[in-house]
Amino acid sequence: MLGGQPYSGDPDELLTFLAALDKPIVTKPYGGGHGHGFDLIVASDPASRTLTLRRGGPVGVGDYLDRVAGDPEGLIFQQHVKQHQGLTAFSATAVNTLRILTTLKDSGDVEFPAVILKMGRGSSLIDNVGAGGLAAHLDLETGALSSGFVWPGKETYETHPDSGARIDGFVVPFWREALALAARAHQNLTSARSLGWDVAITERGPLLIEMNSYVSIPVYQRLGHSVRHGVFRALARENNA
Repeated sequence: MLGGQPYSGDPDELLTFLAALDKPIVTKPYGGGHGHGFDLIVASDPASRTLTLRRGGPVGVGDYLDRVAGDPEGLIFQQHVKQHQGLTAFSATAVNTLRILTTLKDSGDVEFPAVILKMGRGSSLIDNVGAGGLAAHLDLETGALSSGFVWPGKETYETHPDSGARIDGFVVPFWREALALAARAHQNLTSARSLGWDVAITERGPLLIEMNSYVSIPVYQRLGHSVRHGVFRALARENNA
């Protein structure tokens, strides 16, 4: 879809669409995970009929579309999010998002078995923990972060190993609003009992990036944390039975 309309695959249509948008523009596979295939379109030139990707460099628009057409997952274009300055301190190149795990009760209320902040490393464009990023638990009472950690691995960090920004004790801006946003979203997807939400924090508040029907539970259990409580505990018991 481009501009809310089905996209024909025409190179000139793509160049016209991209010319009207502020750069960079996020491009990623529709069904991707762990940041695979993620890139940024930083420039488009109708005269030379080229796109410039942050990772991939210059590419002819025809070659680019041939590559996309050969991907069975399809492609998503998204507006690039400008994150809150407080989170930019951890990584300026990646949008550092909250991963909010929710469970839906029979009453319609939502529980939060676990919430982490994901942080990028080095010059990476992505914050995925499974792709080398860091994570930290968010305290549901205060919004403060734990020490940072990796997964897999046992390393922990009170400060970000690249930027030096303090992780342990940092209070995430708009964390209450972020939890409320994820809860409202889940209440509109009542066929699913447990979901994971990626929520970016901007200067104006939380912004829902995507929903994940699969999440890696071991990540949430680092540093002695557990998700075996509330609805999630009951679900685990039912599945074990």
